[in-house]
Amino acid sequence: MKKLLLFLILGLLFTACSTVNKIVEVDDSFKGIKTIKLKQEPDALSVTERSILGGRYSYNTKIRLVSEAKSGEIPTVVISFELVTRIRADELDSILFLDMDQEKIKITSLNYSYKQFQRSSSSESTTTSTESKTESKNTDSGQKTTPAKTVTTQTSTTESGTYQLMSRRFIVPENLWIPIVHSKRVSYRIYLGSEGIDVKLSASENARLKDFFHQVIQQRDKVHQVIPEGKMKW
Repeated sequence: MKKLLLFLILGLLFTACSTVNKIVEVDDSFKGIKTIKLKQEPDALSVTERSILGGRYSYNTKIRLVSEAKSGEIPTVVISFELVTRIRADELDSILFLDMDQEKIKITSLNYSYKQFQRSSSSESTTTSTESKTESKNTDSGQKTTPAKTVTTQTSTTESGTYQLMSRRFIVPENLWIPIVHSKRVSYRIYLGSEGIDVKLSASENARLKDFFHQVIQQRDKVHQVIPEGKMKW
């Protein structure tokens, strides 16, 4: 019971400390820059590739949104996509497709980065076997019993592979901030070579994305003249 309670407390602490799908604000008075950050880990499913179980192949993907604004200036919003795969020749395409309620917008990448690393995993198994039966022998002092011999064998296996971390950065134009806030559903399409990958946000991730851009818009409106209500698109 005590162990279960300890695990629950550790789990709650880990959840509380995690910054995934949480908006983080940093006001650096030394540099005079206010930063708003949002990290998400949505589902990223291949359009063409299939897993060994027959479903759509899933990629390990992270999205990072960062808004930076110097004092008295309009914020700049950058969205980064990080994708982990086994070593392959394909690169992340320089075009990001933003899907807002079936309206598709193309955004061109700022830059591309690539990093190669090793990943290994190991497993251990234990086997217990009995080699012989219990034996009895007659001695001068009486009957002596020899217990059965038990042998325990431990085996371990290690799997390793070379992976790559690919990243693309895109600037989100100011004219998309309000449409994103007013969209019911936002998703992305990225390409790894010619392979399309659908990046789908959950309901909570969509809500947090809107909150992020709502805060960015509020920050912008403090230094930028607000468009009259009758002339706004939304």
